[in-house]
Amino acid sequence: LFGAQYATTGAADLTSSLVPLATYIREFDPAIDFQNNLPTTGREYRDHLKELEDNAPSIERATYNIELATNLVATVDPAAFPSFLQDDVVWLKERNSELSTQLEPASKLATFLPQILGLDERARYAILLQNNSEIRATGGWLTSYAIIAIENGQIRELAVDDIYNADGQLKVQNKEYPAPESMQEALGVENWLFSYANWDPDLSETADAVEFFIRELDPGTQLDGVITIDTEFMKSLLEEWEGIAVPGEDELITAQNLDQKIYDIHTEFTPGSSVKATFLANLANETLKKLLSADLEGYGEIGDVFIQSMNQKHLMLYLKQRDALEYFSA
Repeated sequence: LFGAQYATTGAADLTSSLVPLATYIREFDPAIDFQNNLPTTGREYRDHLKELEDNAPSIERATYNIELATNLVATVDPAAFPSFLQDDVVWLKERNSELSTQLEPASKLATFLPQILGLDERARYAILLQNNSEIRATGGWLTSYAIIAIENGQIRELAVDDIYNADGQLKVQNKEYPAPESMQEALGVENWLFSYANWDPDLSETADAVEFFIRELDPGTQLDGVITIDTEFMKSLLEEWEGIAVPGEDELITAQNLDQKIYDIHTEFTPGSSVKATFLANLANETLKKLLSADLEGYGEIGDVFIQSMNQKHLMLYLKQRDALEYFSA
């Protein structure tokens, strides 16, 4: 009975404390997208994020109550009860375990989400698209990258570019950098390029390298994290959605034809070309729209894709916010 009471109280407190997060997700409307840098709305979500941050003590208390309930109920032996109560006791133990499993990730996420969404200051992240048909330390050959900046929960900067264009810009500026000693010894490569930034299997080292090159391209830029995704992650989403319509394409982009599409664009690439960047930008736009328009039931299935992709290293995150880094590294 005490376990049920603690579980009920904890679940109720946690649910009410997470209302600002649910509201933010439901109401979010991006000001800009990958193709349009002119803001379409001035709306910010500071109030939602601030309320979520203020609810941190309630979230911690609710999480404690749920953990306490789990520990109490775990000690209960259904066989010690009369036969007509045993099924109910088993049901209570199972439901309490499910409750703890489902709510714990959301409660931890809520404690640092306001910071990584730019509540106190603009947060800027680099997203690396890797082609895992060519093996590299962090999952694949670095083909393109995007920069996204978020402030008060709203997207304020968003750009995508081909990695070869970035290398070309640095070359035009006569910027050359000595390759890491391990790269020189293994490959005989003396000049370090942005496209080689993911040489180190330690994602924190790769993040430092990416930030270095981003600063060389845009002096003064600071990153709050680096996210790597490969084509397997995108294919998992496309498989879940059974394809997605992308502007400029005559057919649906599916898990079955994505690799071939990227390969065709890659083989036809010429310096200064924007074909690949345009395709990836359009694909990213439609993916973002699809993610934001999903209903609650759809989020459960999409969440499984994210979790599976992180477990298989098709999606990796390095964030400077310590609590977030520990959460996604667990």
